[in-house]
Amino acid sequence: MSDNQRPFPGAPDDPDRTEQLPAGASQETPAAPQDEPTRPEPLLTEPVAAVAAPSATQPVTPAPVTPAPAPAPAHATVLPTVPPVTEPRRGPRVGAVVWGLVVVVLGIGILVSIAGFRIDTGLAAILVLGAAGLALVVGSLVTSLRRRP
Repeated sequence: MSDNQRPFPGAPDDPDRTEQLPAGASQETPAAPQDEPTRPEPLLTEPVAAVAAPSATQPVTPAPVTPAPAPAPAHATVLPTVPPVTEPRRGPRVGAVVWGLVVVVLGIGILVSIAGFRIDTGLAAILVLGAAGLALVVGSLVTSLRRRP
């Protein structure tokens, strides 16, 4: 058999596919050493007592933990009564009004074009967006001036 016809290693017809174990070799893996059970460390909230080895006949029970009582206030604190703060009544926001007007103008433009009039849509879009931007700036300035004390 030439090298080109030889099967790859591990193929079913490869004669060197498996190895024989030496005589007397154990097929079992050695067991891992067992950890000894450990006693948990006492919690910091538990009272620390002398740690003695637990006896086989007497179970170990932890001492009950009682929380410390809260300290009593030295004197009662009376807070002054403050009238509730009422915020000034706000109307609709400037942005909502401006964009609402943009939608109304767009609707009017559609109705006018259906009625047979010709509208230059590019120029109309520039005018509507310019007017909306100007209204947003002016509206925010008026609002900020109105809020000043």
